[in-house]
Amino acid sequence: MKAFADAVPSWDDVVVAYEPVWAIGTGKVATPQQAQEVHVAVRDWLKKNVSDEVASKTRIIYGVFG
Repeated sequence: MKAFADAVPSWDDVVVAYEPVWAIGTGKVATPQQAQEVHVAVRDWLKKNVSDEVASKTRIIYGVFG
């Protein structure tokens, strides 16, 4: 996320969507606990690297895409 975080003019419409590499194209999905751990890690990163407000407001979604 660091690669683009500094270039985001407004986080109001940003949604962080992710899928674990091991799940891509396999039909496997993360457990709710695994998904929650990633959400916490993303929010922590946003808090440390952007702001508390962005960390609390940014939508984070887990999804099996494809």
